[in-house]
Amino acid sequence: MLSSHQYGFRRGLSTTLAIYDTQENILEKLEKDCINCTIFCDLSKAFDTIDCDVLLWKLDNFFGIRGLPLKLLASYLQGRQQYTVIDGCTSSTLDITQGVPQGSSLGSLLFALYIYDLPLTTKLPPALFADDAVLTIS
Repeated sequence: MLSSHQYGFRRGLSTTLAIYDTQENILEKLEKDCINCTIFCDLSKAFDTIDCDVLLWKLDNFFGIRGLPLKLLASYLQGRQQYTVIDGCTSSTLDITQGVPQGSSLGSLLFALYIYDLPLTTKLPPALFADDAVLTIS
């Protein structure tokens, strides 16, 4: 289900392999006397900025996750709250209206599924690793 351009969250793929494949792509173009431009992107606060409604729509329409499984994922994403405790003082509770929980395998998978169609939006061959992307044009 993950994009073939996604190196993160996949067994047997690593940042080293992402760098190697990007380097090979650049060297191949240089051997053909092409000029290369490479853009390195770090998606700031990527997990925190996911629109859960869009994610649920993609799970339904791109991946065919429907019915009870989709409802279960919706309950995982929606209705969350947060607060802070400092020196015994507790802040008021705030609703979390976007983002996926971090630090879990499911949060990482949901993020990767959310950006699944990113490579389809560009003619540049991307290399994705979690919330980082590399785009190269020659």
